[in-house]
Amino acid sequence: MSMTFDQVSTTNLARAILWHPRGLNEWSEADWSNAMAGEAGEVCNAVKKLRRIQCGLQQAKGPRTLDEARGEISKEIGDTYLYLDLLAARLGLRIEDCIRETFNRVSEREGFPQRLEVQHAVVGNAVLSDWPTGITPIDGYQKPLGVGGRPSAYVDGDTGLMWGPTLGELTKADADARVRDFRLFDYADWRLPTRKELFSLVVDGRCDPCCDPAIVDMKPEGYWASSPVPGDEDYCFVVSFYHGYVYYDLRVYLRWVRPVRSLALPSGRS
Repeated sequence: MSMTFDQVSTTNLARAILWHPRGLNEWSEADWSNAMAGEAGEVCNAVKKLRRIQCGLQQAKGPRTLDEARGEISKEIGDTYLYLDLLAARLGLRIEDCIRETFNRVSEREGFPQRLEVQHAVVGNAVLSDWPTGITPIDGYQKPLGVGGRPSAYVDGDTGLMWGPTLGELTKADADARVRDFRLFDYADWRLPTRKELFSLVVDGRCDPCCDPAIVDMKPEGYWASSPVPGDEDYCFVVSFYHGYVYYDLRVYLRWVRPVRSLALPSGRS
């Protein structure tokens, strides 16, 4: 299965904020640039070893065959790209935009027909920009992926969840349908959160709403969880974000809706 730029960037950021407690703000632009440049230097070093093999020269350590040398180059190219992606994010840029704009500018200048096109995510009848223009890290693991009035998501590196925006106040049936049809950043696997997942957004000591202030569109009211009430199919659990308590309501009532999707976490985290 192929990967998109956005999928790589999202997962790369989720892993980076597990390593860096303050997210991308832990390093300056110069730090991320130096890390990327160091990996680019390793690419050149690996190519040097490849050329030694091609020229029949002996080397005391390193790859012995062309395949081993190409494997080392592949690793270093991957490392370089991942740091370049994080550098772009630290500067509030999308690497996809950087590549597309540069590619199209050169094609236009040289008279080539090839162009890289913008992909959009569709929510209902509204066409949204496929990714916000900036990534603004905050302290802790919750990282907003959006600025200004654009649609935003929140990657929680502690739970491995990406949270979408509040979608409206709906009945449980309409909430299920709304989330099922929801598209953002080209992802189609959004769902209603379980009671446990939704409650993970509650922050002790806060109220009205009782969540991280970075989640700017959280209503201080009840949100639907996907978890049904055992033994009574007419009711479903709700998490209130005024004081952070869990209760249950009839499915025909109107409650707020926030979609979620799961991200792959690095080995050793669950």
